[in-house]
Parts: sequence; structure tokens; C-alpha cells
Amino acid sequence: MGISLRAFTNLERKLRRGVHNDDGAVAVEFAIIALPFFALLFGIIELAIIFFLNSSLEASTFEAARDIRTGQFCGDEDDFKTAVCQGMNPGVPESDLTVCKQRTEVRIRQMGSGFGSSVDMNWTPEPVPNPLPADYEAPPPNYSATNGGETVLAAVRYRHPLTIPSELTRLSNVDDSNARDIYAVTAFRNEPFGEASSCP
Repeated sequence: MGISLRAFTNLERKLRRGVHNDDGAVAVEFAIIALPFFALLFGIIELAIIFFLNSSLEASTFEAARDIRTGQFCGDEDDFKTAVCQGMNPGVPESDLTVCKQRTEVRIRQMGSGFGSSVDMNWTPEPVPNPLPADYEAPPPNYSATNGGETVLAAVRYRHPLTIPSELTRLSNVDDSNARDIYAVTAFRNEPFGEASSCP
């Protein structure tokens, strides 16, 4: 059985029409580029949030450290953390700063009279062994008030949970967690205000 010339012509016409038919092409093209497009878009937004948090953390850390430098700070590392969180969230009552406090860690170390000494910030302290071995050294004590002229180093770490999976944005710097650690550090010599005032 042969194919008639008319049937062949009709088949050829349909094939040509199908080749030039672009119905749905836009939807297919959008489906191809949608994932990388939205990953890039939300990655840019996430990066902008990180830059904003970094600037806010640095500003509030320097402002809180100014009270130590001038002898006006009376408290410990937890009080310093509260001051930093209040600086990052101006106008928010202290009772609403729970999330900020949970994400923030503070280390304040006295460095004596100069900047030459090394300081261990000990961000991830080891659990205290039980029973205690004979050569066990306890971690450095929590911050106590510093004297005038003393050199102090204050460091703050804020852990920001990321919205976009790190496999797409590569913004995470925390092992086994989709989060970004943001740091602010300042070292300074206290003004000569004399002995530290006792806290009430």
C-alpha cells in the first residue's frame, strides 16, 4: 500500500505547523529558570539581612562597650548581652528580647595593662568532666568590673538562622546547621576613672 501524494502533503503540513507552534514555550522556559532565579533572588535578600545584622551588631556592641570604657557599666556578661540586644532592637522592652538573647553569646576578657597578651575566647567550652581530674582547669570566670586604665576585649557572637538552604546560597558557616555566625569584637583601654565601682 502506497501513501498518496495528498496524504503525504497533509502530513508534511501538520509537521511544519507543529515545528512552528510555540504555545506553552514561555511556561517551559520559566520552569527551567525558575529555581535558579528564585534561589538567586532570595539569596540576595538573605545576604542583605546578614549585612544589616552585622552592622547592627557592631554598632550595639561598640555602644555597650563604651559604658565599660567610661566606668559606667555595672553587671556581668549577661547584662552586656541585654545591652547589645537592646541596641539591636531599639524601643523593644527587655521582656521581648528572649530570642535575641538565645542567639547571642558574649565574652568579655580583661587583658591587664596592654594589648600584647593573648586571650582565649572559648566560644565552644567543653562540658565539665565528672569526676574532675587532678589537672582540671576551670574556664575563666564571668566578667567582673574592670578598673580605669585596664585593657579590655569584648566579643559578641550572634547566630542567625538562614531561611534558604545553605546548599543553594553557601552562606552558612556553622557545622551541621543552616545558620550564620556574625561576630563583633572591640578592644580598648579604659579611661582613667580609678577603681571599679561596686554594683548595687
